[in-house]
Amino acid sequence: IASSIAFVLGFSTVFVALGAGASTIGHWLRVWQEPLAMVAGALIILMGLNFLGILRIPLLSREARFQSQGKPA
Repeated sequence: IASSIAFVLGFSTVFVALGAGASTIGHWLRVWQEPLAMVAGALIILMGLNFLGILRIPLLSREARFQSQGKPA
């Protein structure tokens, strides 16, 4: 029965820690909601301008391909 109690305590500890972490992140996001929304909006506008070809962002225009050296499976 001792191992069952240890299992339940360990399981509870992990989920309490996860809940506390999620609560802390939620509080932080609530405090910084307006500045984060402004930054996210600016990024969306920049990506839209890049998509339309009005503004070229070289980082978003890169292309990478995988070159296989072996036979196909």
